[in-house]
Amino acid sequence: GTTSLWSFGDGGISTLSNPTYAYTSPGTYLVMLISAPGTLCQDTAYKTVVVRNPPNSQFTPSSYFSCGNSITFQPVTQNGVNYFWNFDLNNVTSTPDTINQSAPTATYTYSSNGSYYVSLTVTDQFGCKSTYTNPNPIVVNYCTVSISSTPQNGCKPLLVSFSPTVNCNPNTNVTQYFWNFGNGNTSTLPNPVTTYTDTGTFNVILTITTDLSCQAVDTFQVEVGEQHIPQVLISYTGGCANDTVQFISLSTDSNYIDNYSWTFMNDSLLTVATSNEANPQIIFEGNGIITLTYTIQHNGCDTVLILDSLFTLNGPYTGTIDT
Repeated sequence: GTTSLWSFGDGGISTLSNPTYAYTSPGTYLVMLISAPGTLCQDTAYKTVVVRNPPNSQFTPSSYFSCGNSITFQPVTQNGVNYFWNFDLNNVTSTPDTINQSAPTATYTYSSNGSYYVSLTVTDQFGCKSTYTNPNPIVVNYCTVSISSTPQNGCKPLLVSFSPTVNCNPNTNVTQYFWNFGNGNTSTLPNPVTTYTDTGTFNVILTITTDLSCQAVDTFQVEVGEQHIPQVLISYTGGCANDTVQFISLSTDSNYIDNYSWTFMNDSLLTVATSNEANPQIIFEGNGIITLTYTIQHNGCDTVLILDSLFTLNGPYTGTIDT
């Protein structure tokens, strides 16, 4: 026969010796156990069971969007004894993003772009736990900025106009631009201009700040040069097509010259020789009356010397002239 009869106080019963029972509603229940019912050995015992509601683990973030700013998470339950936060439930990053603490409120800063689902497990003073996962993700999108200029190099004094290209989520807006032009001047305009009066390479730094206090930074270089006196030594007075001739640059301040350009054209406007060396040995590939265009450059600043009808190359040319 039946050796045990359990009554769990909410209408549920069991005849198992060691039953497991789940209460569906909170409350105080009187559990009764009748041992060996209907026999001379029948005995009855009672036990009070208290079933409590689990803690509310729902929470609200201060924002569902971040461009690098910290987000504060506020749980509904403020009297729990432990709060376990998982800020990257869907494993956007490879590092664990969890906080286990006794204080209810948590603040977190995401370091990478992505959509993050957050969960909270609350434990109360009775050991009851509940877990809540917010169905709305935290969207993280860091701002970026890049600089362009017109021009980027040239001769001093050089007037330069700057423009930023900003990439930010529509949830945030740029509220401040701060430019450092590297020449002692700064600006807070979105599209500023500045004049460089000295030569050199200048590092331009732009820092933007949004209404959420997020920042992005870009660096850029402007090169400023000055004109020099272009001079050449030419002892050649003319000869034949296919001649090889040495030319010497006598330009001043050669330490500041970045590029040399020699272009020889005949009277048919065909290029018969070119070089980017300071003192080139030219092999002519054409004939006719030759004009030299000689250009020296310092940080994008060109100085040009044109020598018309410099000499004549006679005779047939045995190769093919590039046009």
